[in-house]
Amino acid sequence: MVLKCKIGKKLVEFNSDDILYVQASNIYSWVFTKDGKRILCSKPLSSVLELLPEKDFFQTHRSYIVNLREIYKIDTMNNQIYLKDGETDLPLSRYRKQIFQSALNSTNKKIT
Repeated sequence: MVLKCKIGKKLVEFNSDDILYVQASNIYSWVFTKDGKRILCSKPLSSVLELLPEKDFFQTHRSYIVNLREIYKIDTMNNQIYLKDGETDLPLSRYRKQIFQSALNSTNKKIT
């Protein structure tokens, strides 16, 4: 799956497999990739979520979408998600926690 974002006058394409997570920034979104790039996309988070494969991405918080395949660990006591890059931890909304765990279970993802 390819995510297309307009950056200025240029159209940039991202393979969804290369995305670690997406963070909201007002009416825009920051796309963070596995190779360490951070790119500002001229789409709101809700629009980005609609374009990503539902089986691989989940909105864990009002400001974050995470690639489910990139999760290393979940700390349910502190509502934190740790990614495989070893540097990133993202918040997990208390209100989305149960839905998130159901989404993980339905995709058979093994996470500690």
